[in-house]
Amino acid sequence: VDRLVEVVDWRSGEVFNGPEAFLDMLRHWGAIGSNATSVSVEPSHVTRDQARAMSRCRDGIRILTFLARCDGEFHLSEREVIGNYCRARCDGYDEIESVDYDLASMLAYADRQSPDRGVFFGCLDRVVSQADSGRHVRLIANSAAALIDADGVISDAEFDYANELRSVVADFM
Repeated sequence: VDRLVEVVDWRSGEVFNGPEAFLDMLRHWGAIGSNATSVSVEPSHVTRDQARAMSRCRDGIRILTFLARCDGEFHLSEREVIGNYCRARCDGYDEIESVDYDLASMLAYADRQSPDRGVFFGCLDRVVSQADSGRHVRLIANSAAALIDADGVISDAEFDYANELRSVVADFM
């Protein structure tokens, strides 16, 4: 490990200057403990509340992950926006009771996603068709705007898909 110069996260393409920077990122997101010097993945039991939380957030996570990846990179700042979306959706949002959830596993789910254009529009259509008050649609639209600005660069693809999203949700804004 002492001879490693950099670590590349194969899912996001992000480059970390040495293994310690990578471990710091994992510590920051709660993926490993503060004293950990290595990473281990252990299976976890999915609770009823965690399943409900994923059900509430799945389409939004896929929409936001598509936008995050459409420029070819998935930055930590974009991941943080997805985490904020999940928190908002599960912490008593939209007059729905709060559920206990494991944010780290929800973000790990986002990390594994590579949604394409069809998934993006399918999830968006589903969210819009299920909208009662429109608060969820507005949360996704606001999260998408924050996500696109998060890395400081707006690519043509991000701009185009953000406009597509705005046109689909315009009636709820």
